[in-house]
Amino acid sequence: MGGAQASFPTDSVASRTPAPGTPPEIEILARSEEGVRLVFSLPELLFEDVHRGGETFRLATIPGGGLEEIEGETALPTYTRLLAVPAGFSGGMAASASAPSRRCR
Repeated sequence: MGGAQASFPTDSVASRTPAPGTPPEIEILARSEEGVRLVFSLPELLFEDVHRGGETFRLATIPGGGLEEIEGETALPTYTRLLAVPAGFSGGMAASASAPSRRCR
């Protein structure tokens, strides 16, 4: 497998309707001495209006996630999980994405 690979759900998986506020899911598809293959599913992004300095902004968040905030920049939603790897691991990570669904609140 040559390292970690992440893939995102196909349209059939993405079309499932999760309960509101459902956090992302990480499913391990395969693991071996060569690497791990997993699927990261982001069921929904949440949006809320934030009022600051007389202006209204839309803040995107991920259920169970956080925000990367740098003063003067747009806050980006984050979702962080620890993935343990064996000592001496060397390799990389590849990601691919399917067409996004339009589930936003």
